[in-house]
Amino acid sequence: MPRKPGQHIVHVDKAIDFMASTQAFLEYLNKQGNPATLTHDIPPEYQDFFAQRLAWYRKLYRPDPINGNQAVSEKEHGAG
Repeated sequence: MPRKPGQHIVHVDKAIDFMASTQAFLEYLNKQGNPATLTHDIPPEYQDFFAQRLAWYRKLYRPDPINGNQAVSEKEHGAG
């Protein structure tokens, strides 16, 4: 029986957050995985959380060049 994320992990939210971060970073590197494949393995009660975190990390790695918005990490570190 294959293990699913969160099956034996106490801090499931941290694992789901890490999965979202990894997916967004792979997309940034143009090595896109398939988020639909990941969500299939995520417990239903955490799928909305994954989608929210994935959207946040995508925004982090892809700042809005039209409006001049910087990535979140640059703002947090005072760059720009």
